[in-house]
Amino acid sequence: MTVSEFHKVIRSLTATIGDLHMNTRLPSLYAQSQSIEGKYFPFDITYANGKGYIFNNNSDDPAIPVGSEVIKINNEPLNSITKQLFKYMIVDNNTETFKYRTLSNSFATYYNGFYGQPEWFTVELKHNGKKKTAKVKALPLNQIEQNRVRNISNNKKISSPFIPPSPNPLSLHFLPESSTAVLQIKIFSDGYIRHHGQDFASYIDSTFLEIKQRNIKNLIIDIRGNIGGSSGNGSYLFSYLTQKAFTEVQYMELRSIPLKYWSFAGVKDSNGDTIAFKKEDYTKTSEGAYRLKDYPVLQTIQPKANSFTGNVYLLIDGLVGSQASSFASLVHHFKRGILIGEETGGNYNGNTGGTWGNLTLPNSKLEIEMFVFKTVRFNDQSQESNGVKPDFTIHSSIQDKLSGKDLDLDTALKLIKHAK
Repeated sequence: MTVSEFHKVIRSLTATIGDLHMNTRLPSLYAQSQSIEGKYFPFDITYANGKGYIFNNNSDDPAIPVGSEVIKINNEPLNSITKQLFKYMIVDNNTETFKYRTLSNSFATYYNGFYGQPEWFTVELKHNGKKKTAKVKALPLNQIEQNRVRNISNNKKISSPFIPPSPNPLSLHFLPESSTAVLQIKIFSDGYIRHHGQDFASYIDSTFLEIKQRNIKNLIIDIRGNIGGSSGNGSYLFSYLTQKAFTEVQYMELRSIPLKYWSFAGVKDSNGDTIAFKKEDYTKTSEGAYRLKDYPVLQTIQPKANSFTGNVYLLIDGLVGSQASSFASLVHHFKRGILIGEETGGNYNGNTGGTWGNLTLPNSKLEIEMFVFKTVRFNDQSQESNGVKPDFTIHSSIQDKLSGKDLDLDTALKLIKHAK
């Protein structure tokens, strides 16, 4: 069995656990060689209402039109391929919105790693009601990147006319001739944000000061695509939206002390520092678990003095996870806004977090990363097995996606207009 074949076995097993924070990685040298020497499916696929379409044509044949529905690849129905790839995707609660979003970003990578690496692809397509078959060559990643830029059919309108695209992870926009602001948060990671010359807490402080000075009545917060980040940033943002004290997490617990895989992994905290577990820091439950006595996310958080009291509209999608889904669950649980978009990939009621360990398998050198604490936000059993669900579920068509229509934002603006 090759390393790649063994990785598929391990990945399918870890995927059944349903923990978005768990990850498996190929040995670094193998992964590097594959990214350089590997050949990939030369189209970006996007999913709309359960069907897959060509969003970018990165092949050597620029005449193949974007927007074509992909019916089969090498005589295999795309629906069957999609369901097979789903088996290798790690997500909280098996949430399909996350899986479709992830494949829309990384179909070629998943196909290469978990389905096959053919030299050629025979693709059955349907465009404008007519079926056709195209035969295209598998390409290395560098050639795919070049073709993505070269093929002019890939140049689509990709942003709202109201909101200019920003390279920064944090951005604030005030809509013209209105009392509405849009706060975009692409990620909650302090390291990533600092790398782009921003500081999360300082930016949020100045944002809400300006919102107050401008007398903004409606705030649209866009966290679509936000996979999470640094613990505490979601609750810091929420402290500007509430007028009541709250806690982000009710409890954090371990199943055992010491951890059964301690000899295999150096367990680290969220900053990457190796730690040890001491029983005196925990309270043992009647079920035999160990609950942490003190941790920042367990503390009661007070609302900010100049917290926002206007209307809040939160845009979410299937990629929202970890710290971002924690923020979305706070907004939903405390009824502090209207949620628009898709069910989040991250769990509503909690996830794993706080502390992580790496297991390196001795022969294959595969790495398995896992967080060790079970965190529970609200102890709400009715929300135990799902993500944060929107109040308004939006289904974009392939035409919407190709033309750059932002139906989530449009819905928020319509709700604001009708509320006047």
